[in-house]
Amino acid sequence: MPRASLSLEGQPVRDGNDLVTRISEMPVGSEAALELDRAGKRMTLKVPIEERDKVFKEDLAALGGRREMVDSEDKGAESSARFGIGIRPLTEERRKQLGFTEPGGVEVTVVEEDSFAEDIGMRVGDIIVSINRQPVASFEDVKRIQSGLKRGDAVAFKVMRPVPGQARGQRQWTGVYLSGVLPK
Repeated sequence: MPRASLSLEGQPVRDGNDLVTRISEMPVGSEAALELDRAGKRMTLKVPIEERDKVFKEDLAALGGRREMVDSEDKGAESSARFGIGIRPLTEERRKQLGFTEPGGVEVTVVEEDSFAEDIGMRVGDIIVSINRQPVASFEDVKRIQSGLKRGDAVAFKVMRPVPGQARGQRQWTGVYLSGVLPK
């Protein structure tokens, strides 16, 4: 199956992360020119940039936390969303260990095999700072956001990742967007 080439505002899009990152940096209410080339047919679409909660009405709050594992199989939750991660809060001591100075965030401690989180590229050691543009600072934030999602909903995480090759006490961090649709 041939891949479609894609550009945003005349600049090539490298991958899904690149597209999500660039769109999330555009002002709400603006319009983006999305150019596609599918099987030799070139088309340009004008796409309005809206808040995620308007586009995906089921998406709600944020992430956070104290418990290790976020996901649990709720008894009657046939439609509940599962990320497949374990998290822990960032204490001041842990922040110093990691060299992480930004506010908020929870640390990913487990990424379950064959989970949604693994599919979108989440890694142990990532620090989740937002989900669907909602800030994350605790386990309760994560549960609140997760409870507003159901299977088939779109989810975008902003995570901070250490830049490779840095000394432990002098780490630099870079923002990465991970997104996908929760499995049905």
